[in-house]
Amino acid sequence: MTELKNVALVFGTSGISGWAVAKCALFYPTPTTFDRVIGLTNRPLPLERSGLPHDPRLELYYEKVPNLEDVTHVYYLAYSNATAYSMNVMAIRDINERMTYNVVHAVDRLCKNMKFFVLQSGTNGDEIFYYVQVDLIKEANKGKSWKWCEVPPDQIVEAFNTADNATPESWAVIWPKMCEYFGLNAEGASPEDKGWKYIDKWWFAHQNDYKKMCEEYGLCPREVFEATWIFLSAGFGFLGRNCELSLDKIRSIGFTEEYPIAYGYVQVFDHLAQENIIPSKEAWTKCITQNRLEYTRP
Repeated sequence: MTELKNVALVFGTSGISGWAVAKCALFYPTPTTFDRVIGLTNRPLPLERSGLPHDPRLELYYEKVPNLEDVTHVYYLAYSNATAYSMNVMAIRDINERMTYNVVHAVDRLCKNMKFFVLQSGTNGDEIFYYVQVDLIKEANKGKSWKWCEVPPDQIVEAFNTADNATPESWAVIWPKMCEYFGLNAEGASPEDKGWKYIDKWWFAHQNDYKKMCEEYGLCPREVFEATWIFLSAGFGFLGRNCELSLDKIRSIGFTEEYPIAYGYVQVFDHLAQENIIPSKEAWTKCITQNRLEYTRP
């Protein structure tokens, strides 16, 4: 009897989490864990522009997907904030609830060999949509052979929390290491003091500078939509808040890797430079050094 191969189906591959899961599935936990990795996006995404490895096992689609019956593992990382600026906050919940419902019931019907369904949620459970997502997956799972789990980023400690290591560190430790990557001095005012809370306004006011930087360093210009900045602005509010995590559950099933403080950030910066989204570390260091020399000259 031929052994069933593992095939991953990743919803939201053009997003931050979906992109990372699609990439990791090609080599983690081993380079042969998945025989196919199918990435779904809401619009066409050519492989050469995706930043994903050129691996024959990787397939990107935005419409019809062939051989869905072979899928064994589904990762749902799609999200819509189409109503982010609406006064009706619950509209976000309604859209994402319908999306999740359609996905869960579609894969349950079409992916005949599905073993596991993974939902990435978040921490705004009350007003947003995570609780209703969990409820509808529970309902769809009744009497079925496939299993499922929810993976929130932090705070909810009866779930599969993830982190680089088990030792908590404050931003007072992480921030200097991030600044060091760019050759910057970590001393200075906080984001609130510098007005970085409104960084979206700063970004749109400096588009000409951004274009010049892209030309100088051979970068690929990227359009950052207005709605994207909502998360960054909200993120500044999290810097002074403790994130309660427990790695006991994720450790109990075999995920025991430990990484140094700020390792994850450095990995992302290196990849962004590799894809010509930001200048390389060497270019940053050279630029900062030149600026310091100009500043100190009489």
